[in-house]
Amino acid sequence: DHGFPEYFQKIAGPKSVAFANGPQHKRLRNMCLRSVSDKRLAVYLPILQELSARHLARWAEQGAAEATPKDIHFQIKKFAFQSGQAAVLGPSVTEEEVNRLMHLFDLAIAGIKCAAPVNLPGFPFHSSMSAGRQLKKHCGTFADRRRSALQRSGMPTCMLDALLLEGMSDAELADNCVTMMLAGHDTTAASTHSILYRLKQLPKLETELRMEVDKIWDGVSPITRSHLEAMPRTSSFLQEVWRSAPPISFIARKLKEDVEADGFVVPRGWNLAYFPAGDFSTAPNPKTFMPDRYLDAEGRFVDSTSDATAFEVFGGGARMCIGYKFAKDELLVFLMCFLKGYDLEIKSSKPKSLPFRSYSIEGRFLKRTCL
Repeated sequence: DHGFPEYFQKIAGPKSVAFANGPQHKRLRNMCLRSVSDKRLAVYLPILQELSARHLARWAEQGAAEATPKDIHFQIKKFAFQSGQAAVLGPSVTEEEVNRLMHLFDLAIAGIKCAAPVNLPGFPFHSSMSAGRQLKKHCGTFADRRRSALQRSGMPTCMLDALLLEGMSDAELADNCVTMMLAGHDTTAASTHSILYRLKQLPKLETELRMEVDKIWDGVSPITRSHLEAMPRTSSFLQEVWRSAPPISFIARKLKEDVEADGFVVPRGWNLAYFPAGDFSTAPNPKTFMPDRYLDAEGRFVDSTSDATAFEVFGGGARMCIGYKFAKDELLVFLMCFLKGYDLEIKSSKPKSLPFRSYSIEGRFLKRTCL
């Protein structure tokens, strides 16, 4: 079972797959998994490509007009939120709606960091709960909108469509739409910062990755699954970024039976927190950044997502991250667009571990000068 504090569930909602247990968790998980099946993921690729291209073009335009570099956090944060939101709620959500959702989301997620989760007026947690209710109300509105669209076309275009076709109740839809945005927003932003930091620290590798992308993509044609599978070096780079700097600092689980860990018996019912990869990775030479560790002798990418001994960024077992394949697609598409046509000039950077492991970066995006 999940081992996070009960007030986390109050924010996400009692029907959230992340905080459900037993048969309810299994049912909700199976429904959500089908919304990110390989067939569904192919539908999301054009959305991710359009958003990556649009945001990078905007950032480069801003970078060319700016005299000095600035913190890129808000730019990356909005891109990550809008990408996740478009896949969950659909690409027809307006810019005004995105800004409103992002504001409410930040208020709601702040409740997780409350030292005193008291749901009374005047306490920060009360504001978080209020924002969460408003978020779910908006999700209900989007659900009604998508129902009408499905009745007209019958073609699902987002995760919400898939969940509607699964027959989720309105309460389940609201809680799980919020959960999906929660799971994929800040973690994607943190990963994007780490990716950009590593690229600029390793210029030789960056050049090699640009060459790999140039070889398979013209920068204009629709990105397909075949493109993503033809980038073993870029895929291994992304996987090594996640191994060395997993965005989630720790994972909590409630033990259903006694467990022995390093010679100690942890009793049933206790909450156990463990740390995925990063400083605790058991991979060979864990302190060294080595993307090639995920390439075989023929240079093919070795997917280690399910290797619990050396790479457990997405958790494991029955509570493994439902959207891990979507997260890979999202960041690989972004990397393709960035490597093909853009660059980042970094003025300063520093690591940070809370609330998500990443790097804060001052810099500016620019159009790539050598194509």
